[in-house]
This record gives sequence, structure tokens and C-alpha cells, in this order.
Amino acid sequence: MLRRLLCLFVVLVFALQSFPAYAGTSLSFQTGQFSYDQVDLALGSRAPIRLLRHYQSPSTTDNTKVPNGPFGKNTHLGLWSLTAQLTSGHVRIFLPTGEETNFNLYSGSTYSNAEADDSLRGTVTLSGTKITLQLENGTSLIFNHTSTSGAQQLTQITDRFGVSINLTYTGNNLTKVENSFGQGINLSYGNTSYPAQITQASLYRNGATLSGPYLVKYTYDSSGRLQYFDNAVHNQPVNTLDSSNKITTRTANGRTIYGWNSTSNQLSTITTPRGIVQLTNTWTNNKVSKQTLPGTSTSTATDDIVSLYDYYGTGDSQNTKVTDAYNIYHYYYDAKGYLTSESEEYFNTSTSYNFDQNTGLLMSLTNARGYSTSFEYNQPYSIDYHLSKITDSNPAITTSFDFSGPYGQLKSVSDPNHNTTTFAHSYNISSTVTGLLSQISDALPSYQNFTNYNSYAQLLNSTDGVGRSTSYSYKPTSALGSQDLNEVVGPDGIHRKLDYDVLSRVKQTYRTNSSGSDTTDITNY
Repeated sequence: MLRRLLCLFVVLVFALQSFPAYAGTSLSFQTGQFSYDQVDLALGSRAPIRLLRHYQSPSTTDNTKVPNGPFGKNTHLGLWSLTAQLTSGHVRIFLPTGEETNFNLYSGSTYSNAEADDSLRGTVTLSGTKITLQLENGTSLIFNHTSTSGAQQLTQITDRFGVSINLTYTGNNLTKVENSFGQGINLSYGNTSYPAQITQASLYRNGATLSGPYLVKYTYDSSGRLQYFDNAVHNQPVNTLDSSNKITTRTANGRTIYGWNSTSNQLSTITTPRGIVQLTNTWTNNKVSKQTLPGTSTSTATDDIVSLYDYYGTGDSQNTKVTDAYNIYHYYYDAKGYLTSESEEYFNTSTSYNFDQNTGLLMSLTNARGYSTSFEYNQPYSIDYHLSKITDSNPAITTSFDFSGPYGQLKSVSDPNHNTTTFAHSYNISSTVTGLLSQISDALPSYQNFTNYNSYAQLLNSTDGVGRSTSYSYKPTSALGSQDLNEVVGPDGIHRKLDYDVLSRVKQTYRTNSSGSDTTDITNY
């Protein structure tokens, strides 16, 4: 079961206008387990690629070990870190969080989920050493590179339309991730003390490393823990205006600094390139017991945001008291680790929860006023669970859902007044590329028709209920594009256009009339 994490804050760090890097932290109120995620590099296109860096402190309740990873101990690359292995009649897929999902043989060389509460669900097939996990939406994860441990590493992610992302290895180390359009990320390993840890990552197009700020670096301490992350603008020249409004050039600081407990692998501080200590963790018994965030003033600590965490109970039946500047909250969990209730002291209110003990699905909740909401699910169409009904007690109303469309898509939703909106998925590009949305209709009646797609399953035309048409066009690979949306023409005849760089990131947006003679609303990025 994937742990339910409550997010405390999200930081958006800009490295040039077109190069955002996203970071966020989470803390499990049940286990005291801390996680940190950051996207260090990204490119767009029909097959976008994101270099995700994840750190996670070890669980203190279920003994799940996060393996030593490409950015130090207890780190991984998200989906790219999945591995699979055939062992004694079943297939095990190892999650980068340290957990695993088992698939049991049920027909021929096909395997299905062994447990009802598996977080990763699909159908597994074997072909020689190749292990393929197909998800309900038609996406395939292919594992076909044998590591030194004998497990198969992820080598390809392909959607049902044939667009893929390929992963290349040298030994056990992932060295390249590339999409169908020749865009990708190179990963380098230059730390002799820790040869499995990434020291540099760079973007490229058609095999050529790009000039400019498209490279990030990682530096580790003597224990192999990440000490510095240098983003793409670190040490790059940047023009700024001085107090006299004169242009001056300075060297940008793009370095994030990570502080650790001296005797453990517990992340204690994150300091931004501006020198602001963005987060401070205090650890007690291997759990986060206190977190400090900067207030509105970054130069003093008088208005810092402080949260205290007090854990009590045993095993998964862990309860937690959270104290912040405004209130005191209590969270209670059962023996399987499911949240049973939460309360707050200021208004003396509580909410209770009921989770199915086999599937882990939320079945009902009761709010502070005693009103309940129940949830029903079905599984007749595929291996995934789907929400089928939400019922409120006060007033007594029901909303129903039908996910029987191909690939688990929503087929209809009926509101409490019995008005139904339906979704038809009957547009097929070929005999193998099927199930594209063709129409949305509601009870008015009103229709939105989707009348044409290209071979990449991208919409070309749509028409509303009164016959007004909108068309879409995309920049092809022959023009150094990657099937990026570059023009939308609405019923008003105005052409809305987008220009991209070679990594499919928007450089400019603007509008023109039908002849192209009048350009307005230009925005550069």
C-alpha cells in the first residue's frame, strides 16, 4: 500500500523564465516519514520527459527499505527506478519506495495482481527475459535490461498509440532517456567513491548536447549524501539593472544546499540559492518531530512557521498529534495503517473514515455535523477499481459514474437530478489505435463532437452543438518539432499560435487574423 502523505509546502524555483524546476516535500502523519521531490530538468513534446529526484526517509513501521539510489541513500528516479523479476511462478515488480507488487500466473504466460490492495495494477506478460506490464489505459512498461542482481530494469514506456520513451543503461546505471522525437536527457556518473550516483544531467536533441543553460550538476559529501544541486543557471552570466537603471552583468547563483544529521541519512535543512533556509527538520527516534518554515520575513525567525509532531501508539496503529500556531490536530490509524479519524481542538470537531480492509478503498466518511458520504466501486471491466457511486446522507443525493469505456475511460456520469452526460469513445485511427473520444453529450441536449485525430492521437477538429468548428495543428518532426501544438483556429477565425525551442518549450505566443497580416498579443518566454 502506498502511504498517504500530507503535503506541507510546494516550492517553485525558476531557473530562467523557460526552465522551471518544481520541488515539494511531504510528511506522513502516521509514520513520521519525510519525502522530498524535485524535477531538475524537463522537456516538452508529445512525449514529455521529466528528470525527477526523490528522497525518502526509511519507514519506521513496516521495515520497508528504500534502496541506495542515483542521488545517494534512500533516493530514486520515480517511475524510471522500477524493476521486475520472475521468481518461482510469479512476477515481482519492485517499487522505488522499497515496496514490491506481486503478479501471479493465471493463464499461459500472463500474470495478474496477487493482492486486492496493490497500488500498481495491470497485466504482466513474459517473452524470454522481457517482462511487460500493461496498464489499463494501454500504456506498456517494458523491462528488458538485466541488472547484476538478476532483476530486469525498465527499458521502455510506450502508450497505446506507439509513442515511446526509451531508457539506456551502462551496467546498472541509467545513462540516457530519449523519446520518439530524438529529445532526451543524458546522465553522467563521475563520483569515484560512489560510482552509481549521478553527477551531471544534460538535455539534448538528435544526439547533440545543446549549448546554453541545459545542464545541472550534483555534488556529494564524503558519506555519499547529496550536498549541492547546481541548477541550469548556476555560474551563468545574468544581466540586471543596478540602482541607476544601468545594465550590469553578474554571475548567477543556482546552488541549493542540503544539510543532514551528522550521524544519519536524515535530511535536516534545505537552503535555496537566495540563501533562505526553506525547511528545517528536527528528528526524534527517526521521525520528524518538528518542522520550521520561513515566515514573511526571511531575515528573522520571529514569524517562522513551526509545526510539532507527537507520535504515540504501536506498529501501524500509530496516532499523531500535530500542533501549529493556530490549532492542535489529532490523527488516528488502525492496525493496517488506514486513517480512522481526525479531529481538531479549536472548534472541537472530528471526521471519521472507513476504509475497506482488503482493497484499501475509502468506503465512507462522516463529517463533524454527523453527515455521512459513502462511496461504491466496481471492477467488472478491467483490473482497476472504478468509482461507481457517491451518496450523501443530508440531503440524500447520489451521483453515479460508469467507467466502462475502452481502456477504463469514463462513459457516463449522472447527477442527483438524474441528468446524464455521456462520453463516446468510438473514434479509431486504425485497428490497433482505438478508443479516442468522439462525442460528449448532456441532458440539455447539447453535443461536442471530436471529428478527426492524427496518427499521434492528437485532436485535429472539434465541433460544438450549433456547428461551430475549432481546428488544431501541430509542429511536425520534419520541422524540428515534436508534435507540439502550434496553432488553434476558433470559430472567430483568429489564429492563436505558439512557437517552441528545440526542446518543445514555449518561446512565444501570439494571435493573427486569417491572412496573417495582423499580429497581436505577443508574449515571449
